[in-house]
Amino acid sequence: MRLFSRFLITISLVGLTFGCSYDKSGLKEENSVNNTNNVNNTNNINNAGCGNGIIEDGEECDSEDLDGMQCSDFGYAGEGLVCNLDCQLDVSGCEGGETCDDGIIQEGESCDGTNLDGKECGDFGYYGSGLSCSASCQFDLSVCEANGTCGDGIIQVSEACDGTNLDGEECGDLDYHGTGLSCDASCQFDLSVCEANGTCGDGIIQVSEACDGNNLDGQECDDLDYYGTGLSCSASCQFDLSVCEANGTCGDGIMQEPYEACDLDDFAGMDCTDFVYDLGSLQCNSNCTVDFSDCFYFEVCDDGVDNDGDGNNNCADSDCSAEPYCGSENNFYMCIDGIDNDGDGSVDCADSNCASLEVCGSENTSYLCSDGIDNDNDGSVDCADSDCGGTYFCDGLEASPELCSDGIDNDTDGDIDCADNNCNEYCMSLYEAFGNNEFDGPNHSITFVPDPMRSYNYSTGTLAPPAYGIVPGSGDTTDSLNLGNDEFSMIDLGFTFTFYNFDYNQAYVGSNGYITFVDGDTDWTDDVNSFLNGPPKISLWWDDYNTTTGSSSDNIQVDYFNNKVAVTYDGIVDHFGREVNIQVIIYRNGRIEFYFLATNNGNGIVGITPGRGVFDPGEINWF
Repeated sequence: MRLFSRFLITISLVGLTFGCSYDKSGLKEENSVNNTNNVNNTNNINNAGCGNGIIEDGEECDSEDLDGMQCSDFGYAGEGLVCNLDCQLDVSGCEGGETCDDGIIQEGESCDGTNLDGKECGDFGYYGSGLSCSASCQFDLSVCEANGTCGDGIIQVSEACDGTNLDGEECGDLDYHGTGLSCDASCQFDLSVCEANGTCGDGIIQVSEACDGNNLDGQECDDLDYYGTGLSCSASCQFDLSVCEANGTCGDGIMQEPYEACDLDDFAGMDCTDFVYDLGSLQCNSNCTVDFSDCFYFEVCDDGVDNDGDGNNNCADSDCSAEPYCGSENNFYMCIDGIDNDGDGSVDCADSNCASLEVCGSENTSYLCSDGIDNDNDGSVDCADSDCGGTYFCDGLEASPELCSDGIDNDTDGDIDCADNNCNEYCMSLYEAFGNNEFDGPNHSITFVPDPMRSYNYSTGTLAPPAYGIVPGSGDTTDSLNLGNDEFSMIDLGFTFTFYNFDYNQAYVGSNGYITFVDGDTDWTDDVNSFLNGPPKISLWWDDYNTTTGSSSDNIQVDYFNNKVAVTYDGIVDHFGREVNIQVIIYRNGRIEFYFLATNNGNGIVGITPGRGVFDPGEINWF
């Protein structure tokens, strides 16, 4: 207020100075000359302080020295503060006439009262609200600072994280795999490393996942020991087995058709008599096929087998007492029939009752040396008996179609028939083993014709137009085998078929693309060693087929005629969904024909072999 009073006084003095004028014409001139008051006004003449540029007592300023003061020190703006002639500060040149707290933001002010220039805490990197203006018209950030800011290491409401403070979270908490979560400059999670680890739902199977979305890693229900299809992936990227479980699996105690013949104790109400046995009980194998080992026929008295399982076989079984050949062993037929006719534990020539017969006196003719009987009861049979030396069957060489198929070790070298290298010419396996996608036989055929002097001759041809040799379903009778995975079914040929000099009336059709003789086969490995050492085999295309899938709906068809049988694998797929369309025809005269239509498959073996340890002649290049 003192300064403001001075200002009013100054203005009044100025007004007096400039507001008054007078006319000196009425004054005497000598009054001016002799005005000793003015001349001698020592106060004016001797006033050397104000104006000397030095602020002295009673002065607020002096000339240009304003004592460091500015307009803003008086609540004004601008730079018009000056020093008047009385050495007092003159604010008349300053801008504005108000002070801080007038609500108007002027130069030097950040704010004024409640006028915050539209600013809030967020404009200064803080959260929330509460910005205010201090008494000096500068922003007061104290409340904002209490709200916090990104980078202070404290997680506020709007932050997911802050610096190294991740609130205890990791990639796994955000549905990603692995570790590596970090915080970005805006205090939000940086997911880049987590995303690189992957997440359930990205369609990519990571280590902890069995599947992801529609990506089932090529699996289906049957790969998990269930039947049919319908496998899916759960929201947690693990297999959803609900549909598979509804399809059933071997071991669940429920017989599922057509996949199973039994399951634990479930035989669909069938017993041994439904399978042409006379008595006994069925057992179920671990692969849900029927085990007939406890099924029996009534005792057959001349087969060397304990048919009824009572511990006695043939004539030693009381069931055979009425048979004419049971009771004694003392004539030619009874002493060569391989039966213990009198049940005394000795068979044929080993029975003293046969000793007087010619057939049991020596082993020295072609007949006696090929009958499979130890005729002279010396412990050596047929060609292994030195008495047989020089006979046709035991002349020291096993090298003819007849000798290589008689079941006799004619040269006593320990190898019989096709297992003897001398029989190679008469037991020649013909095959080609194909690797993945190497098969070059679609729309081609192969024909095998038996050669009386050796094994088989073969020829190949092109199918134009592509067609099977027999239209599937056109037989005099037709069967659909409906085989399960890795199964076989015995068929009656209806005629005698000679294969590598052995005669067969029955064959076994396997689900994996082959026909065998003597025994059925479930092998799916399609390797050359198994091919040569297994049962006699016609391998149309040996591979691991999935005959239980819906894609193999027609399964395997067998067409029977009076002089031939055709087996067709039409639309059968392997476990990767690759399809084959193939047919084999076997004829009464021993001829064999292969037909290959559209075939898209992996590795496999095409050919024929007498099996049972035959030598490996090397591959054929069919086409």
